[in-house]
Formats: sequence, structure tokens, C-alpha cells
Amino acid sequence: MSSYRSEIGSLAMIFAFEAAGRLGSFTAAAEELGVSQAAVSKQIGFVEERLGISLFFRRHRRVELTADGQRLFSAANAGLSSIASTMQEIRETGRRPLTILLSISLSRFWLMRVLPEFTRQHPEIAVRIISQDDLGAAQGAGTDIVIRYGDVLPENGIRLFGADVMAMASPRFIERHPMTTPEDVLTVPLIHYDTPDREWIRWEDWRLAAGLTLRLPSPAISVSRYQDAFAAAQQDQGILLAWNVDDVAVHAADGLVPVPGPRIRVPGSFYMQCGPERRAEVEAMVQWLRLRQG
Repeated sequence: MSSYRSEIGSLAMIFAFEAAGRLGSFTAAAEELGVSQAAVSKQIGFVEERLGISLFFRRHRRVELTADGQRLFSAANAGLSSIASTMQEIRETGRRPLTILLSISLSRFWLMRVLPEFTRQHPEIAVRIISQDDLGAAQGAGTDIVIRYGDVLPENGIRLFGADVMAMASPRFIERHPMTTPEDVLTVPLIHYDTPDREWIRWEDWRLAAGLTLRLPSPAISVSRYQDAFAAAQQDQGILLAWNVDDVAVHAADGLVPVPGPRIRVPGSFYMQCGPERRAEVEAMVQWLRLRQG
């Protein structure tokens, strides 16, 4: 088959013909295309000359498609519409934000601190964060990257960093409750994070890691969300067992400081899993996170 250009001719001819057929006017077609009415008439004349037939009935101030003109218009309109729709889909795909799913705590205390560095390096990439405590096993519709914690790295997982736990409190709390040894820690109000998750380090674990035989005091406050435990520590309510990730004492930026006691390395690690569509935006984030880990 010969090339499309030899069969169809110039696309300008098709644009002019389709616009005139859709609008029923050479003048209106010219206004839409940003050319003169004479230019539209000339382009349509070229099409009619190539086909050897008239495509329009020329009426006073309007035109109507002939039967053959209607056939060609249907094909031209469908073809241009398909091209326009495909280009729009491609543009929307390119602008689709990079969607990351992770826990509320990890988003609040880690990602939101490091993300500005990524956006400075990649200002062209829009990022959408979905934070929720129940990540489940599924990737999630429209999710590009999921960041999870686990003891075992899955086959498709990419390890990011480990974590450790240390006791931390606000400077005002420490000023009111001076502590110089781990034993002193067990004599002041403690904040308990009440979760069924066995992976979380509890005060009993901290006591054993410190080698203490003292009994734990009754909790000053127990909460079901880590964010609430953190807020209680900020408000001088007691000592928090704080998770620090990416080898950074993340809570130090929020005004909490360590108190005497062990720094416990947790057995698992945080890792990411990518969705099936490895877009350029996904690859950019993966490479950036890998470089952060050295």
C-alpha cells in the first residue's frame, strides 16, 4: 500500500474539510482554524480535485455535505477524534502523579521530612501520598509504590532502611524529672502504645534490654495510635518509646531528646514494592531512595 500522504494529501486539507463539514460553514471553519475563509475553500478544493467529485452543496452562507462528503466526513472525524483522544491519554499519563502508599506514622515522621529533597531534584514530578495504618497485602489501585515494614523481605521487595527504638521525652519533662540512669526512667511516667502488633517494641522489651529487674510502673497514659503517643510526649506527659528510621533520630526535629537507656535495633526493615507499571516517575523515586541508602 502506498503511503498515507500519497492517498490523503496534506493534513491541512483534512483539517479544513472536517471543520467545514462539522460546522456547516467555510467561514466558521476558518475562524476555528485561525486561517482565512479563502484558505479553507482552497484546501477543500484540493480534496475535491483529488477525488474528482464535489463534497459540499454550496448554499447561501452555509454548506451541506453531499452523500460522498458525509462518508468522508465520518472517516475524517473519527480518525481525528481518535488521534486527539490518544494524545490526551498520553498527556494525562505523563502528568499522572507518582502515588505512594505507606503508614500514617512513616509518612508523618519520615517521608514528609525527606520528600522536599526529591521534589527539588524532580520538580516535574507530582507526588500523591496515601497514608493509612492498614496497608493490607494488595498494592492498591493506582498505587505506584508501597512502603512497608516486615521481618522478611519479599521477593519483589527493595530494602530501604532499618529502624531502632529509644526512649525520648521533651526537654521540659526531663527538667521536671531529672534522669541519669535507665533505672531512673522506670520511676517516672511512661507512655504506652497499646497495639496488638507484635513487631512493636514495648516497655517490657526496653526493660529487659537495659538489664533491669525493676518492675514497670503503671502507665501514665495508654494510647492506640502512635501519633497520639508522640503528641503526649510533646505535651510533657511522659516518656515515649520512639521509632527512629533511616538512621536518623527523626523525633529530635520535633523537640524530643533521648533519655538514658538502650537503643534497640528492631529485627525487620522497611522496604518498597513497585506496581506493575514502572513509569519514569517510579524509576526516578526508586533510584533516589536507593541513593539515599548509599
